[in-house]
Amino acid sequence: MQKQGDSPFWKRPQFDALTQGKWDVVTIMLGTNDAKDAGSMGPGNWQHDCGSPVDPVLSNCSFASDYHAMIEVVKTLGAQPGVPPQIFLVVPPPLMQRDAYGMNQTVINAIFPYLIPKIAAAHPAVTGVIDLFTPMGGEYEWTSDTLWPKGCAVDAAGGITWPACGWFCDTKSNRCDQCHPSDAGYAHLANVLKSGLRL
Repeated sequence: MQKQGDSPFWKRPQFDALTQGKWDVVTIMLGTNDAKDAGSMGPGNWQHDCGSPVDPVLSNCSFASDYHAMIEVVKTLGAQPGVPPQIFLVVPPPLMQRDAYGMNQTVINAIFPYLIPKIAAAHPAVTGVIDLFTPMGGEYEWTSDTLWPKGCAVDAAGGITWPACGWFCDTKSNRCDQCHPSDAGYAHLANVLKSGLRL
């Protein structure tokens, strides 16, 4: 999302494809790559200027500012002249392991679930918010839940060590991705998104 990130959506071919089309509905789910920071062994994308977890702020928040700019672009892309498309902001799935892909787990799991709905509420063109954080296994109490895993894994018997890890692990290959869903996870994500769009 952030224009100053290491790989901004604004400069990618997908942005050109978005802006060259006209749409009835647009979903925006960006942020996990914005959550990268040097403390998590990633590039310095997250500026730590959006306030604290659970109570983030929009003022002077670079992520919120660039998100607002994206909404301003998207609202001009409606299929009917002068009518914006329905715009849904999507809270991304949780990050299941600290520092995975250089991403800050606190930003993804504790700031985005509160910040993205605030961004939506502040912009009249936004139709609604779709939560993928909770349905994909995120918990608002993830830091205090003593059962919350340090990372997803497949155990010696080929089972998943934490129920929500089933959305991030492939038991056939005994491989778990701490950020990107498995095939089962993507199918689940699609169904949640479909429901959020009231389809």
